[in-house]
Amino acid sequence: ELAALGVTYAGIALVVSNQLGAAPEGRLFLFGALLVFASAMCYAVYLVSGSQLVQRIGSARFTAYTMIVSTAPAVAQFLLLESRQALELPGAVWGYAILLATACTVLPVFLVAEALRRIGANHFALIGALGPVTTVLADFALLEGALAPVQILGGTLVIGGVLLVTIKPQRSA
Repeated sequence: ELAALGVTYAGIALVVSNQLGAAPEGRLFLFGALLVFASAMCYAVYLVSGSQLVQRIGSARFTAYTMIVSTAPAVAQFLLLESRQALELPGAVWGYAILLATACTVLPVFLVAEALRRIGANHFALIGALGPVTTVLADFALLEGALAPVQILGGTLVIGGVLLVTIKPQRSA
């Protein structure tokens, strides 16, 4: 798994390296990089601790708890900082909000919890490394973004790293 992790992270570095030219210079870039690193560390803690907890209480209960823990502060902030008039929106806006909340937040959190239960945090994290590759491919396919050779190489490394973990060798009898 360590070799797969090294190959995968090298691939991610190559995939995103093409974006360094668009990054702000100096302190802002460093601050942004530190925020990304802190986010990755928080997510790693969530995956490892969540994987252990989901084994004990199940993925549905785990998801319900995480949704409550994440929703309560957001609602509290809204109630403290916004006027109630901000909730007076057309029905179509509420419909889109409910659709987005369900399809882009609740459903993925349930799927993550179930994946943690079935395959564990290590394999989930490695498979999750496909995210930057799919983002670059979506940019290329849908937004006509540029696709540099170094990004293709990086994507190939990421896929190779994931395959190292997910494909089990055939054992002879």
